Amino acid sequence: MSVNLLIWKWSSDYDTPAKRRKLKGKFGDVTSTFAKDGDSPAFVEYEIGRFLDAVNAVYRQAAEERPFVLEEYERCLNFSIPNSARLEVVSTIGRIAMAHGLNASEF
Repeated sequence: MSVNLLIWKWSSDYDTPAKRRKLKGKFGDVTSTFAKDGDSPAFVEYEIGRFLDAVNAVYRQAAEERPFVLEEYERCLNFSIPNSARLEVVSTIGRIAMAHGLNASEF
């Protein structure tokens, strides 16, 4: 069994708590829409290079040896993580995302 960790940046329509309340935009809604459509109106394109550099600095092993599979989408990233590595990977990547002004939601 595995979990997913979705990484994204809020679009200008959702970039404040007040805007999200008005649009009823919650993290669960974002992940549900992504799971259904592979995208969400809450996403905006962002430069992922620095974020991925920070992830690569922590997880130096080859991609096939990492405790996750990374799927890159146009406006978000999805990390598929086995349950056995969930706690460590979600907390590590979540902290890196927050440090880069990104959101992380597990689903």
